[in-house]
Amino acid sequence: MAKLWTVQNILYDWLKSHGYGGLFNEDCECGCELEDLAPCCETGLSCEAGYRSEGDGEFDFRIGRGKPKPEDG
Repeated sequence: MAKLWTVQNILYDWLKSHGYGGLFNEDCECGCELEDLAPCCETGLSCEAGYRSEGDGEFDFRIGRGKPKPEDG
């Protein structure tokens, strides 16, 4: 069966191929991981591609502009 080329599938493929971890919108203080894009069912036109990093305790993860630095070790 051929893959359905929905906007969500196109967006997922592009983000993944460019190394992004999801989407975020600072104005709405929201973010979604690549594996769960747009759980709100609204991919807003002002959402930005972002990198995933670990959360701060309040949240499990964070999506933002800055690429996370590798752990020292």
